[in-house]
Amino acid sequence: MARRDTIFLVEHYAPGSDVERLRAAAARVRAAERGRVRLLQATIVPDDDSLLCLVAAPSKSVVRTTCERAGVAPDRISVAVPDLPLEPRPKGEHDGT
Repeated sequence: MARRDTIFLVEHYAPGSDVERLRAAAARVRAAERGRVRLLQATIVPDDDSLLCLVAAPSKSVVRTTCERAGVAPDRISVAVPDLPLEPRPKGEHDGT
């Protein structure tokens, strides 16, 4: 993630979608990244027919453009502040607590 990037939560609601359709949507977002947006995590919430993605990008407009290019229209894009590390630590490394 570049220093100027912000982390965003992208909410995509697709009523009537099953897990496989939402998984395909996440894959399309990943394929559309093109270096400016990096998909950090995708979570499917089957009970809500939704896909939630954490992405790193320079701006909300870049996130929206990337998602639309992927055919995954975002219903909401919000700045997110993760409380835990987004990437797994190497085995044996700990936070000192």
